[in-house]
Amino acid sequence: MTTNPIPIPTNDGGLSGSFWVTHCINITSTPSSYVKNLKWYITMTSSNIGADWNLGTNGDLMIGVSSAAAADTKTWSQGFSSSSYNQASGTTGTFGYFLSSASNGHSYYRDIASALSGGAASTKTYNSLANAYMVQSGSVMDNPGTGRSNFIATQVWVASGATQGDKPDKTATFVYSEV
Repeated sequence: MTTNPIPIPTNDGGLSGSFWVTHCINITSTPSSYVKNLKWYITMTSSNIGADWNLGTNGDLMIGVSSAAAADTKTWSQGFSSSSYNQASGTTGTFGYFLSSASNGHSYYRDIASALSGGAASTKTYNSLANAYMVQSGSVMDNPGTGRSNFIATQVWVASGATQGDKPDKTATFVYSEV
């Protein structure tokens, strides 16, 4: 995006955040039974997206978490309902508030005291189907029907030492069971 790029911090160890992005699936055709155990993962070419995108030493693609342990994020629901939706904010062209900010972060993730890193974790953990992040465990809808799943939020953190320019496309994948 060239209109409002994320500035690269000039101080060592500094971070700038993008505005966070909210994702979900929208079931538009009634399944024969239930859609359940909705998971998410992102495909990377190296061990982390910060390296793939040259985001600097501590730069990364972060995802909101509500569990205290990394292993729990692959088993317990991490997504939030539409009633917990928050519009991302910050200063356009300068920074977006961090998901995990105690005062300006996403209310669903920042209010969970036991969350990893204050409500955000690196997506490098969620890089394959075997290591997928649990968006919504159990049934996505109460009855077979249509509608939106729980939501998740992601955010790019750019660190000093990052390189400017367009970054290669990445594929984020939602997977689920239909039973």
